Amino acid sequence: MNYPLKFIQVLRGFAAIAVLLYHTGIYANLYFGNSSFSFEYGTLGVDFFFTLSGFIITYIHMKDIRERGSVANFAGRRFIRVFPFYWLTLLAVIALDPSTFPGWKLFIENILLFRLPMSDMPLKVAWSLTFEILFYFIFAIAIAAGWKTAKLLFAAWLVLIIFSPTIQNSFYHVLVSNLNIEFLFGCFAAYVFIDKKPPLKASVFFGGLFFLAAFIIVFIAWRGFNRFNIIFTTLMGATSGWIVLHAALLDKAQRYRPFALPVLVLAGDASYAIYLTHTVYIPYLFRAFNQLTDALHLNHLLQSLIILLIILLSIAIGILIHIFIEKPMLVFLRRKIYLFKTGTSRS
Repeated sequence: MNYPLKFIQVLRGFAAIAVLLYHTGIYANLYFGNSSFSFEYGTLGVDFFFTLSGFIITYIHMKDIRERGSVANFAGRRFIRVFPFYWLTLLAVIALDPSTFPGWKLFIENILLFRLPMSDMPLKVAWSLTFEILFYFIFAIAIAAGWKTAKLLFAAWLVLIIFSPTIQNSFYHVLVSNLNIEFLFGCFAAYVFIDKKPPLKASVFFGGLFFLAAFIIVFIAWRGFNRFNIIFTTLMGATSGWIVLHAALLDKAQRYRPFALPVLVLAGDASYAIYLTHTVYIPYLFRAFNQLTDALHLNHLLQSLIILLIILLSIAIGILIHIFIEKPMLVFLRRKIYLFKTGTSRS
């Protein structure tokens, strides 16, 4: 039985907002000359997203792997979820600033989400989607292969990530990236949640979280903040998986669901829209406030209040984009796919 994942949705919202805060810090320095607002660790929202994605996809489609469900259905659902809204956002970026058009060859590669340097991507945050698409591709193979082979497939992928030699190939680079470990931790957390049914104990959760956080702090003190180091991605994946697992356990324990406030769940529902679009409109908000208030010459306190207002407006805009653009688009496309599958028509 699948339980409503309200706390998981809340975590998705926090992850998207963390990335938004990271970019807000960059724009605050660029437009206001304010370097005091910095949220460097907000980039870890992407790492958390990867673990969340591994958990959610496994949680929803575990039955498909065990029963060799429809690969076409899985692929169709994932395609509709990712590509149409991404294409719309990509076109919006280019329309607002035609100088970002990278040429037709690179534009096609952007459309297909090929692995590209960020300098060749008009929508920079879309780099993470190449990893999502690869994960979906491997998961589709796992559905086609069945449960026993799927376990070997994911184990082989992990071995390849850990021991693979360096080869200059875009697809291979994505395939063996250390970041993929975070997806696998999410998959494992979903497996534990579904099959092992662990109890929800606050002491165990906070004890484990403290233990993992201590390792991360020690690593950063030792090697610095290096998101792409395999030790760090392993620690980040384990920590994210631990948090996601216990958030799912909160969802399962129905008495805690009222604590998942609707506004936070809504932010989670809008997380893809917030993540994908915030770098499109935040610069315009900074420019507008700069013209209205001459923010560049205000003191840090007033600048900080304006930055806080921009953050709140940015989150609200992302939610509105979800409600009025992304969600209706998904409903429309899913309805069309359903009508196509059933062969029905409407006059």
